[in-house]
Amino acid sequence: FLTKYRGVLSMMNVRYLITTYELPSPWKYVFETYLPDTDITMRVYENTDVLPRAYFPRTVNFLPQNELTTLPKILSNKDFLDTSFMECFRCPSSEATTGMHEAKVQMDAYHDDGRLQLRTQTQEARWLVVSESNIPYWDIRIDGKPVESLLANYQYHGILVPAGEHIVEMEFPGLWSQFTHALRRLLFDPYRQERKSEPQLPKLYGYI
Repeated sequence: FLTKYRGVLSMMNVRYLITTYELPSPWKYVFETYLPDTDITMRVYENTDVLPRAYFPRTVNFLPQNELTTLPKILSNKDFLDTSFMECFRCPSSEATTGMHEAKVQMDAYHDDGRLQLRTQTQEARWLVVSESNIPYWDIRIDGKPVESLLANYQYHGILVPAGEHIVEMEFPGLWSQFTHALRRLLFDPYRQERKSEPQLPKLYGYI
């Protein structure tokens, strides 16, 4: 199991594994120890192919939001840096888009309270995958301007970043802000949750 789904574990930023099993290469053995008063051996392995928290995949495949068809594709994928998946209700006309040039992303700041800042550099519009749970109320901005994200690799953020150098900021609000967001939607837009909505993909970037 751990070898078969190593690509998924890498995508989920799993760097170390603690297990009773001996794992073959490419898992890198770190050390082992015995549980007190037992003969059970616990081993620690490092996943040297773990992906960073944010990256530009070389190819992005667009899939309709259907768990029965999407999940098998994700579980069978071996390399999410090479190919990642974006789920959408109104997908672009092309099934996939491939970056033709090198793209760079640097983590400038990361805080445990749900705030991070990224610096990107691309020669073309590219999809940025950020491994933070794609749940409601994230505030995402590129150079201070609010943007939306798609569902990437089943549970994370897929953000369309235009060409050039940009600052991507993400912040997850605290409990009080979440409550006020929910109350505002309940009072002023009671039917919004019944509508399937998603970010409008910019025609400017040639994806639709």
